[in-house]
Amino acid sequence: MTKIKYRIVFGDPSNDGHGQHDEEHLLINGTSDDIKAAFKKLKDLGLDFHNICRDYEDSQMTVAQIDALEKLGLDVSYLRGDEEDELDEDEIGYVDGTEHFCKIIVESLNKVSPELEVEIIKQEYLPSIGTFGYGLFN
Repeated sequence: MTKIKYRIVFGDPSNDGHGQHDEEHLLINGTSDDIKAAFKKLKDLGLDFHNICRDYEDSQMTVAQIDALEKLGLDVSYLRGDEEDELDEDEIGYVDGTEHFCKIIVESLNKVSPELEVEIIKQEYLPSIGTFGYGLFN
């Protein structure tokens, strides 16, 4: 299958709320139906990325979402902190902007559907696979 270029949009591109948005571009070995199926698998595992960081100034993942990422095999221990770097409750699960969130999404997609071979690429005009992370903007 030929890899297809897509864009993933974060924030509020419709400008009906805070109006801030960003996007990353992806190269994916699959169709939009393949991508939807991978997101469905993630949702079934407790990772509904459309509902993570979706509210205004919501830039944190829950402990349950972090647990789900770890069950997938992602190394996200930094989201919890460690003995040397204990995090306050309001710091646990902090997503450091759209680029960070995109990397988590890409790694998650590659874990549940490795055949997609999702990778982040240099930005250019591309069709979108959806809007995520409204709450990542202050």
